[in-house]
This record gives sequence, C-alpha cells and structure tokens, in this order.
Amino acid sequence: MNKELEEPQMPLRPIPYSEWMDKDAYDEMGRRYESLLSEYRRLLSIKNDQIEGVSPSIDEDKEVYTVEEYEMLLRKYATARDKYNGKYDGMIETKEMVRANINRLMDAIEKYDLTHSSADLNIEEPAEFEDNPNDDLETFKDKMNEHLTALSDNAKTFSNAFAQQQKINHGIVTLQKELDGEISKFADIRDKVRAAQQAAFDAAIND
Repeated sequence: MNKELEEPQMPLRPIPYSEWMDKDAYDEMGRRYESLLSEYRRLLSIKNDQIEGVSPSIDEDKEVYTVEEYEMLLRKYATARDKYNGKYDGMIETKEMVRANINRLMDAIEKYDLTHSSADLNIEEPAEFEDNPNDDLETFKDKMNEHLTALSDNAKTFSNAFAQQQKINHGIVTLQKELDGEISKFADIRDKVRAAQQAAFDAAIND
C-alpha cells in the first residue's frame, strides 16, 4: 500500500509568563500544552513505525494501527489543538516567533555541518598473521601476542571512530527533528517548505 499520510502539527508553545496573565489560566495552558505535545510525539511514532502496510518499518513491540485508525487519532488531535489555539490566543507563539525559530535552527544546522566533519571509518586492518614453521615456541608466542594487540588496537580505533560518527549523526538528527516540528506548526509554512524541497529535488534530478 502506498499512501502519503498527513503528519500532526506540533502544538504552539506558551510564551513566557507575564504579570498581565491569569496565573491559573497560564498553568492550565501549560498542562494542555504538555498533553498535546505528548500526543503529537505519539502520533509521529505511530506514523513512522506502527501503521501496517504504510510505515517505513514496523516496531513489533508496539501496537499496530490501520490507516483509518491513525487518521481518526489525527483528527481528534487536530480538533484539540485548534481548541487550544483558540482559547489561548495571545499567550502562545505567533507565526513570527515560529519563523524566527526556523531561521535559528537552519543557522544551527548549517553551523553544525561546518564544524562537525564526518569521522574516518576507513580503518586499515592489520596484516594477517603469518606462521613461520621455523620459529621456536617463544618467538611464535611473541608474534601472536603482537598480532592480537594490533587487532585489539584496530578494533578500539574503529569503535571510537564509529562512536564519534554516531554522536555527530545524533546531533544533526536532533536539530532536524526540532526543525521539522517548528515547520509543522503552521500549514502555510509547512506547505511552502515542502514545495521548495520538492523543487530542489526535481532540479537535482533533472540537472
């Protein structure tokens, strides 16, 4: 089954508390925001690995949903998000604030790319052990220990390089996820970014 599923929109974040705000209402808004944020993340997880026949991969340890079940959950979430936006208008992020967040994250991603070079995983392996039948036992042991030490050092070098690359990957993925969330907050921003991404992809293909 090939179906492009709609993604949830991240909830708009409360702005910092100010004296003109009702404290009880502000606290209630904070709880509503956290609840929406939790559901937003759950829906993303469902879309990514819990929808049979559609998700890129299926997590066997989690409940599997149909497309219809996911879309029903998405509509319910969208309704709750709209009510939240309407009730707390003036106390939550504006489109201008979200645009500023997007610009900040794009700059952070660009800076991250410039300051984090990929780790070198092309680690040359030690030469194969060569057994010389003319060696005495002590010489054989020394050569074998030397070879095993070289193998161990090589494994450690690769392991350290791999861990470094994983750390770099985690950093960029974290920033990209945050950016994707910000982009999702307003439909017109999301659609404009998607159109630009598709245009860039088409240009690269046709170049």
